[in-house]
Amino acid sequence: MSTMATMREMAASAAARPDPGASHPNMQHQEYIHRSAWKAGVMGALNVATLVLSVRLTLLLAVCGAFVLALLSLNGADMYRLGVLIAYSVVVVVPLVALAARR
Repeated sequence: MSTMATMREMAASAAARPDPGASHPNMQHQEYIHRSAWKAGVMGALNVATLVLSVRLTLLLAVCGAFVLALLSLNGADMYRLGVLIAYSVVVVVPLVALAARR
């Protein structure tokens, strides 16, 4: 009989305890603020990483294209091919290298 009485007392005390979220509504609001700040920090870091990687990937593709054009212009010695290689390097590769070096 005493175990039943203690179980009833425990159930009554558990029912009498206030809900932690209900007693401190400000804590839940602070948690939302903390989560949104953390999310903003993570998203900012991902945006910076995406920007850096996209610039480097574009630069890599441009340099690979210049390398292929150089191989093509060396295989058939022609002034037009050499002119296209020079124009591509000046118009595409050099500005991309300058932009990547600036950061």
